[in-house]
Amino acid sequence: MEKHFELLEAIQSNYKLRDKEPGALEKAIAACNEQIEIAPEVAQLFHREFKELNQFAVEQGEQLLPETAAALPTHTGYTQLAIIREKQGRLAEAICLCCEAQEQGWAGDWEKRIARYQKQQARNP
Repeated sequence: MEKHFELLEAIQSNYKLRDKEPGALEKAIAACNEQIEIAPEVAQLFHREFKELNQFAVEQGEQLLPETAAALPTHTGYTQLAIIREKQGRLAEAICLCCEAQEQGWAGDWEKRIARYQKQQARNP
């Protein structure tokens, strides 16, 4: 899971520099792709951590975490790469990224994004 957070930092820092530093956008894209590649494994780790925390709570006689805490957080790699692909006019790729993130259970406004990208696609076939 440490790699996931290292890549998160790389995405954010390089994307901020995309207009100032040559190669920064490419580095951000590479970090997005790498974070997406490990997303299924990271999702399993998040779920396992939730179960372990609840098991510990049971053992300590404490209150369990609510089921809402088991939900996956947002995924920067999917979100940022979808935004980049939208700006590049690569809407089919952006839609695929959103669908994949949604299927894996990552939090986000995936349906809204998909609808927006599809609308843009229809206007600019």
